[in-house]
Amino acid sequence: MCRASPIALSIILLCLHSAYSRLVSKYSGRSASAEDEAIDAKISWTLSSLIGIQPEGEGVRAPATVQRPPSRAEQRTARVNAKKGAQADREGIGTPRGFTTIRADDLVVVDVVAKSKDDAPRLLEELEQMGMENGVAFQKVVSGRLPVSAIDRLPSLPRLHYASRSFIVHRGAFDSLGSVDVARGLATSQGDLAHRVDVVRTTLGLTGRGQKIGLLSDSVDMTSRFFGSMAKDVETGDLPPKGILVVQDGSPGDIDEGRAMAQLVHDLAPHADLSFAAAFIGAAVFANNILRLAEFNDILVDDISYYAEPFFQDGTVAQAAQTASEKGVSYISSTGNNGINAYQDSFRDAGVPTTITGPTGEVVTYTAHDFDDSEAVVDHQVIHVPVFESFEISLQWSEPFFSASEGPAGSRSDMDIMLFDMANNPLNLLLGSGGTDLNIGRDAVELLWFTNDGNIDVDGVPGPDTAFKLKILLFEGPAPELMRYLWVPLGNSYPQTFFNGAPTVCGHKNVPLSIAVAAAYYADTPRFGAVDPPVAEPSTSHGQTPILFDKDGNPTFEMRKKPDITAADGTHTTFFGSFVDNSGFPNFFGTSASAPHVAAVIALLNEWKAGMTPEEIRDVLFETAIDMDDYIDLSQQGPGDFDVGHDNQTGHGLMDAYAAVTSLANIPVCLTETSVKEVACAADNESPCRGTPSDDALGVSVEDGQGSLTADGREGNDCISVTINSDSSALDLMRVAGGRGSDYIVIDGKVPFIGKVEVTGGLFTEDDDARDTILLKIDAGRDNKGVEVTVIASENSTADMILNFGVTRDEKCRADMLKVNSRGSSTLSYDDFRGEIRAGDKLVGMIYPPLPKDALTIDGSIVTRICSVTVPPFQQRPAVELPPITSLLGKEEVPFTGLKPGTRELPIPGCPASLLDETNSAFVTNLIPDGPQAICGTRVAFKSALLDKALPVFDLARDICNGTSLAQRLLFAQLDKPSFIGAEFHNEESMAATWIHVFRGCESDLFFEPSVLRGTLLDGLIIFIAEPGLYAFLINNMCDSDITADVTITCPEPPPPNDPGNVTGPINGTDEEKLFLLAHRDAHKGEGR
Repeated sequence: MCRASPIALSIILLCLHSAYSRLVSKYSGRSASAEDEAIDAKISWTLSSLIGIQPEGEGVRAPATVQRPPSRAEQRTARVNAKKGAQADREGIGTPRGFTTIRADDLVVVDVVAKSKDDAPRLLEELEQMGMENGVAFQKVVSGRLPVSAIDRLPSLPRLHYASRSFIVHRGAFDSLGSVDVARGLATSQGDLAHRVDVVRTTLGLTGRGQKIGLLSDSVDMTSRFFGSMAKDVETGDLPPKGILVVQDGSPGDIDEGRAMAQLVHDLAPHADLSFAAAFIGAAVFANNILRLAEFNDILVDDISYYAEPFFQDGTVAQAAQTASEKGVSYISSTGNNGINAYQDSFRDAGVPTTITGPTGEVVTYTAHDFDDSEAVVDHQVIHVPVFESFEISLQWSEPFFSASEGPAGSRSDMDIMLFDMANNPLNLLLGSGGTDLNIGRDAVELLWFTNDGNIDVDGVPGPDTAFKLKILLFEGPAPELMRYLWVPLGNSYPQTFFNGAPTVCGHKNVPLSIAVAAAYYADTPRFGAVDPPVAEPSTSHGQTPILFDKDGNPTFEMRKKPDITAADGTHTTFFGSFVDNSGFPNFFGTSASAPHVAAVIALLNEWKAGMTPEEIRDVLFETAIDMDDYIDLSQQGPGDFDVGHDNQTGHGLMDAYAAVTSLANIPVCLTETSVKEVACAADNESPCRGTPSDDALGVSVEDGQGSLTADGREGNDCISVTINSDSSALDLMRVAGGRGSDYIVIDGKVPFIGKVEVTGGLFTEDDDARDTILLKIDAGRDNKGVEVTVIASENSTADMILNFGVTRDEKCRADMLKVNSRGSSTLSYDDFRGEIRAGDKLVGMIYPPLPKDALTIDGSIVTRICSVTVPPFQQRPAVELPPITSLLGKEEVPFTGLKPGTRELPIPGCPASLLDETNSAFVTNLIPDGPQAICGTRVAFKSALLDKALPVFDLARDICNGTSLAQRLLFAQLDKPSFIGAEFHNEESMAATWIHVFRGCESDLFFEPSVLRGTLLDGLIIFIAEPGLYAFLINNMCDSDITADVTITCPEPPPPNDPGNVTGPINGTDEEKLFLLAHRDAHKGEGR
């Protein structure tokens, strides 16, 4: 029998079966047969070369192939061609040798691509029937371990597009790279997985060493002790042992959002130093604390904004953030959670003044803005504010801010924003709600806030009012060419009419060098398998906002591309957030949670490559991000074509920490995107495995080794994978040297019975001044015998990282030794939190995962793992697990899109025509054919029984009633005029439990999205529907079962309203209000108007 020999490739090829001969002819450039082409159409040569292995045979020698990181499973296996082999010979590498033996009963790791994403689950089932183990379907790719004997049946699978073995060529080339990973603390952020930080940590050991991160938020140690404390977080490991350096904390009663941010940073960059300063004590303190923290930090991150920060000019906080960036500090800020919840337009004169007459006849006259851009004139928006709910507004316009300008510039216009009840009484003055400041020569901003306390009832129908009028008013000065108000609902209030949606990223988040971070729920990222590409949170703030004035207040124009990047939110902390995913830990939502993840990843980048500028860091993050779509496009008020590249919702896309880190300089070649040829090498006494002066990937197989063997990467950023087979009993010494450059060395197999394994990242005699990574995957030898690692520390050297030092993959002890040649007599010390070994003050080596101090001994220049000391099991980080609530996103989620009066929409948005099928007749009643207002007087009675299947729309099961679908009633009806809607409840059960929700469209689940919700009726309440059109009336008892709802929907008619263009009175004004009106009028006069 012909036996394969590692002497020469030609001998191996001659001894293989016919399938391999076909591949040899292909590599040689000869045309393949039709049969070969048919096999190639379905199967990579890496699999077809294994067809025909006989069960009774000794197997075949095949090129060593390995498993890629799961996130790269879609990358196709590369082929080594004859031309590259010839070039390798000329470079002195030699013909590839060192194949592995594969037998008929072996399993091989495969990537099988389905014809479509929908085909993948069925393809997985078929492959499992063929014997696949550990199979996983992700998008179109199915990966797993497939029996060799099943390979020849792959082409017969109708859903299969292409199949291959995983092979060493692209990023993550070496077999299952990654050390044992450990967690600290009670809660771990899912951002660690969503951004592949875990891969960075276990592959390169980057944990933020030497980095300093400053946080700015409300507080870190001021909340109730019920929610923990900084000291408690240190005790549990959710914060660093040194805690947080507090420059200035917040105030008693603050909620410690800053501490929650710190927990997220610590999860991803556990060895970074953290500091904090409050940003809740005014813009000046915020700006000052930015500069204070910038003095001693590398990275700053905040989650605070002020409503009065200028939209169209860089204010004080923005200028401080820019200054910090110009000093070399990376500045990260959350964009905010305002979606496109803003109104923007040029000021248009409505032509009819709004006048307010005081008790003595004095009149304050305003020019009202016309919200309707057609020939019609409408001087107000209708605002829906349920009882006991609130909203806030920041109105700004295209005039400079005095507070932001170095010169005397200030606003030339005095604008007010005022709220009126439906009888045209001005509520700002009555309730002290703001919105009427003096602006000439000051800041071009008005802030209005309002809470409906239920005491306003002037609309002529019973019950507290929920509809109000909002006006934008010009008192004096030029009409603004651009104005925008930011709408901040504190509950379910929203504008019902003329709300067009506008960008909301502004203030210091809009400065050129800062990184403005959008948010995506962690479960809506590809790593968790639910979506690809990732999907942004609908609430994440949109750009772009123009800069119209420079710091001197002079006119300019600059449109800044914001946001910059997207990161995960909804991640776990120990105390902060809401309970969503049934994990036992609260989920921290919003861009306040996403921004800390970016800060942590920048710490990893800085650890690998010190001295990068903020501009360089931005470029790295942006170029490696996963592209996402702006599914809320202001140009079309809804989803459209995919936005390739930067967009106004997600920036450059989802941050990918592994892609960012491995794009940097001096990354070992097997971890980069660059395709690299792997050279297989069988180490023996006569021919050491050696690299070239360039980047190399050496796969070294030690089988039946004798004497002393050597593998040397020589020059370049090399990867060397050494596998020592268990039968290498005659091996005396295996020496592995990375050579000069940043090298990646993997030692696998089993420590020889007699011989030693010595490893160094550089040279055994001198340091290469580069960070090398040594991953020890090898099993311990006799008596827990381990590996000897040598590090040489010179004055300018960079410490090497040893992964799995003293620990096998199954967490057993391996008595590894670390020899430190520090070129001096400095005493060694060990930090068991950071896993750092120092010679004096010099960092000479790092180990991950860190081991307890008593597990190591230091004897002169040697650090040894002591196997007589038992190390407790490492705390495991959470696995990739899709939560029960996979997404908070429904197709209907488009932020507030108020419709103009007279708008008709057919069909009702989001309501499929199938709802009118007979199968839904128990759920849906269509009153539209009965004409306008047919809903008025309609009585509905039903019992809220449990359903055996989900409803097609407005189902309660997923997010409301914990998996339970309950009977409801949905009525479609038309309103042909602005209408009041009420209800008469006919039994006590209905009064207590029945809800009537009025929607402008249908939702998949019951989300109460402001884009479609128009109001909710309970007993005694009446709502106002401002826009004519088609509506969905949903009646339910929420999660209460076995309750009979019995209600009649009513349409009460109010008396004729006052002239909407003129306010006379105020009708319900108090003496204090009248005096305030006169003072306001006199103050305006005093300004010379």
